Amino acid sequence: MSHSSLSRQSITNPHGTSNVSPLHPSGSTAMNHGMGEFVIDHRLYRLFEKLKEANPNVQVMVNALNISMGPEGPSIRTCEDLEIFLEAIADFEQQEGLS
Repeated sequence: MSHSSLSRQSITNPHGTSNVSPLHPSGSTAMNHGMGEFVIDHRLYRLFEKLKEANPNVQVMVNALNISMGPEGPSIRTCEDLEIFLEAIADFEQQEGLS
């Protein structure tokens, strides 16, 4: 069975390198077109936990989470978005008795 690595360049940037960072500082003028409340379910929580275990760099983790949330859902585009997502994960853990 073949195992895929989350840290391969082809997953995060299949067409070459980019000079644009996927996460902008919170004070950035970048717009979060997918902005909305992060709704954590068991599927997204399991993905987050698996990614945390694999310990990829932040860019790879954020890309995987954004893909999982879909093009119409909220997305993590800024450091502040990431903090909000992590707070939603912590709330989910508390509500589900996982922490």
